[in-house]
Amino acid sequence: RNDTFFQFNRIFLLIGIPISFIIPFIVFNNYIEYTPVSTATYYQNLETITRLIATHSKETSFSIWQLLPILYFFGIVVFFLNFIVQFIGIFKIIHKSKNVKNNSFIVIETNKDVLPFSFFKWVVYNPNLFNKNELKQVLTHEKVHVKQYHSLDILTTKIVAVALWFNPFIWLYLKSVKQNLEFIADAGAQESLECKKTYQYTLLKTGFTQQQIAFTNNFFHSPIKKRIMMLQKRKSRKMNQLKYVFIIPILALFLMNFNTEDVYVDKTMTTNSLEKNNDITNENIIEIVFDKNTTLEKLEEKRRYLKENYNFDFDFEIE
Repeated sequence: RNDTFFQFNRIFLLIGIPISFIIPFIVFNNYIEYTPVSTATYYQNLETITRLIATHSKETSFSIWQLLPILYFFGIVVFFLNFIVQFIGIFKIIHKSKNVKNNSFIVIETNKDVLPFSFFKWVVYNPNLFNKNELKQVLTHEKVHVKQYHSLDILTTKIVAVALWFNPFIWLYLKSVKQNLEFIADAGAQESLECKKTYQYTLLKTGFTQQQIAFTNNFFHSPIKKRIMMLQKRKSRKMNQLKYVFIIPILALFLMNFNTEDVYVDKTMTTNSLEKNNDITNENIIEIVFDKNTTLEKLEEKRRYLKENYNFDFDFEIE
């Protein structure tokens, strides 16, 4: 975040959203050989066990965990309604204000006391808040947002934040996305303007107001001190881009340590398969996966399948 690779950071943050949803589904199997032990002497009637567990489940007292799904969906409704209200507020300003076509932009002049902002092709500002030179700088900044479709980044991240409202990191992520987009627009605007110092003075002069719309590109959104520091900072060395490469082994290490699942393989069956055929194939190994979601019905179904197709039987007990 302290380097000046703003476009790289934009790509990194955008890719991070889908990857965050994909990673939990990447699972590495850890094969464990075991020798099956018969426990038929402990339990003879599976139907009796199932009936006892079902009866116990009905008698279990109410748990606070049952409220979590309700709380989650209630939160989604609240944040989604807030999202819609902000959306309506933007289009009210755009619809009721004077607009002027300017090449691929639509410039909106409003009398409302709001910060300059852009939303897709619309650039909204109050002309009474700026002199001619300041207005030129503001529009130059906002046009960078429009040209590079920065509204799409914020809108995407905001939608994800609505779905993951309970996760504090998504709000920090949204803040990082917005801040980086401001760095990009600042750098683009400063390159287009004749006097770089004047642009920084404009930021400093009008950067203390807090009136802004949540998912638009606001001219004075990010902390002004940080933005001015990034404008004055020398361009980072290209060698620093190697930091992005290090993310790949870190992710791989993370997956290998946390996204693993134990798969128990019958040792006797594996030995018999080796004796019959030196080339082990998937047909020679029977995998029985046990996890927290395994039910008695699934175990009984697996037992019947193995009995009918492989003449292999097993028993189990509930602790």
